[in-house]
Amino acid sequence: MVGFNLGNCNIAFAEIGGIFYGCSVVWSIGIKAVMVESDSETTVRMIPQGVGDCHPFFCIIESIRELLNRDGSWRLKYAPREENFVADWLGKESLSLDRGLIVYNEPPPAVVNLLIADTAGVACCLS
Repeated sequence: MVGFNLGNCNIAFAEIGGIFYGCSVVWSIGIKAVMVESDSETTVRMIPQGVGDCHPFFCIIESIRELLNRDGSWRLKYAPREENFVADWLGKESLSLDRGLIVYNEPPPAVVNLLIADTAGVACCLS
């Protein structure tokens, strides 16, 4: 589980940056089968299609595409926020973190029940 704080940036860069850093960490520790979920439909569409080389996120999107196309089984999927409690929690938690990347070797205690709900496919409205 990876959490990060990119500092002051827009939501689109936070989504794309999160996917890039998460994929980079997962690849570096040798995990080859990954389901990447994002609550940003735009991001999930943009990555497989790619963007023009004048797009402000061209370099990072191409880096993600390279990671997803390496040997292994990588998939990218849209997951609404209401179906991905852990990602929502990490996003909110990142606001209180120092800038940078945090790798959790075990889920934080506050996330355990959220992981169970995500695994069970439970959906609800989040405040």
